[in-house]
Amino acid sequence: MMFERFWGKSMNELRQMDMSEMREFTREFRDLVYEMPFQVPEDMILLGRTVAILSGMCTGLNPEFNIWTGLAPFAQKLIADETTGAGLEYWLGEATDWLRTLAGLPRQMETVLSRLERGQVQVVMPQVARELGALDRAVRRLLGGIIFAALLFGGTQFYLAGHMLSGELLLGGAALALVWALFFVSR
Repeated sequence: MMFERFWGKSMNELRQMDMSEMREFTREFRDLVYEMPFQVPEDMILLGRTVAILSGMCTGLNPEFNIWTGLAPFAQKLIADETTGAGLEYWLGEATDWLRTLAGLPRQMETVLSRLERGQVQVVMPQVARELGALDRAVRRLLGGIIFAALLFGGTQFYLAGHMLSGELLLGGAALALVWALFFVSR
């Protein structure tokens, strides 16, 4: 196991390890996490981060502090608590739950398939809807900006060429396009 080379070592001993060995461990650990057929629960990641922070603080106070000996009593208690009551009664309850779930699967599958055949299945993804809404607003603002720039450029050209009425109309249209882009598109 890849953690065996670090097990039982104090932070002082870990600091003295060769950096290439630490890089190799990091690469192996990253590969292991990406290859796992499941995701690591967020609580486990936060627990690991918490242990690392506390370990760093303890090592700052006592360089000989060994995180493993500090964690061992808590880990043993946790394992003992988890295995207590895991006798025959527990496993019978688990088996009963599994059997109920398996017995209900054909009926649930039939319901889902009949809904699919009738076209009554909807996939709702609120995050995608929010992102599409934000994209729609951004495109409308961009369009308003392009119209504003075109009208401003055209109005300026007409105004400088001496066509005051046309220039003023286009500059007024540019102001309206700017107001539309800034205030009404975000609704």
